[in-house]
Amino acid sequence: LVLALNPYRLADEASFGFAQLIAAQIAGALATIDAVSAQRRDRDRLWTLSQDLMLVCDFDGIIRSVNPSATRLLGWAADEMIGQILAEFIHPDDVLATAQEVAKLAQGITTLSFENRYRCRDGNYRLLDWNAVPDAGRIHAVARDITQERQLARDRERIWAISPIVKVVATTAGIITAVNPSWTNILGWSQADTVGRNILEFVAEEQEAAQKRLPRLASP
Repeated sequence: LVLALNPYRLADEASFGFAQLIAAQIAGALATIDAVSAQRRDRDRLWTLSQDLMLVCDFDGIIRSVNPSATRLLGWAADEMIGQILAEFIHPDDVLATAQEVAKLAQGITTLSFENRYRCRDGNYRLLDWNAVPDAGRIHAVARDITQERQLARDRERIWAISPIVKVVATTAGIITAVNPSWTNILGWSQADTVGRNILEFVAEEQEAAQKRLPRLASP
């Protein structure tokens, strides 16, 4: 904006009011620019510092941008990923499902909690949980690394399945919700015969004494 002032023209009330109006508009425009710049700085800071992997690609699956967490999680430098197709980094068994998810995003459908495996630079794979939205011909996606979380869950399931100790999960009211295989192997009750029943039905002591013990077991 260029504002020209004539130094030979005497200021009158109309021109003074006009100058005030222009000054107010300039101040408003500068405030807007400052606000937009602050938002851009906040966005850039989040992009740089986020522990989650952030990725932007087009509807053809071509990677256009990744944040530094791509290197931290996968080992690839940004310039090794940008310009490449997503399928180059995805586990072969997950390529079709990923392509279908990209197709849905291209139709304007938001992605929530989509999982696939990404290849690391060392050849290993990380399991990622994605949320993504389409915007202006691009897909903006954020992924959380759930590799260790899923491994711990598998370990817990394995321990539950192979443990020789009888294990029971019950509500605070004593209703059984789950039993491990040792329950059936040792006591002979199948899971179908057990789940949904009160644990006191399987206790061999006096019912009244067992009832008194149940609140103590349920307390933290």
